[in-house]
Amino acid sequence: MRFPFITIIILVLSLFSSCSSSKEKMLAKEAEEQNRLCPIMIDNYTRADSILYTPTDNTFHYYYTLMGDADNAEVANQKREELQKQLPVEIKQAAGLTIHRNNHVTMEYIYFSDSTHNELFR
Repeated sequence: MRFPFITIIILVLSLFSSCSSSKEKMLAKEAEEQNRLCPIMIDNYTRADSILYTPTDNTFHYYYTLMGDADNAEVANQKREELQKQLPVEIKQAAGLTIHRNNHVTMEYIYFSDSTHNELFR
């Protein structure tokens, strides 16, 4: 009796493993497709540079550069505060991010300075 029980457990674990693997492949492919569009200007001061999906922590990393008038500490702090308020609402409402929400994907936004190339905020 013990053998069939162990076999069932192994089959169930294999099923979960393959589902996880296909989810990771799907998300990695999505990041790759989005990354082909980069770099792209989001507005007059913000450039999307690249997108990376890391399956180990199930995270999309979005890399941006602030340029021109936005490329200073004061404006960057204002932008960070705005994004901290706006992004959670936008993520919850955006139809295009349903796959991210359903798969509990973490989204990390990283902003760099165009002039210094240093990270401004996350």
